[in-house]
Amino acid sequence: VIACFPKQWFTNLTGDKTISQLENFCRYLVHLADTIYRNSIGSSDVEKRNAREHIKQIIKLLASVRALDHAITVANDHNVKEFKILIEGK
Repeated sequence: VIACFPKQWFTNLTGDKTISQLENFCRYLVHLADTIYRNSIGSSDVEKRNAREHIKQIIKLLASVRALDHAITVANDHNVKEFKILIEGK
């Protein structure tokens, strides 16, 4: 879905927030990351690694729509140390 958004929507944004029309979508992605994490508790190491990779993908998605405030929150909540690498590789 995100790949369909016009790039010009995000070119002149200032600050860490995306356009207001995408705020609910971004909150859904944050909720999804939290749900993935909660579901991985008590799982095997492989499932935990997969969950962590999915959370990293969500951070990338948030960064791609310039929702850096949400991306930072997810990274901090789930101890993702590679935050800068993830957002630079949008």
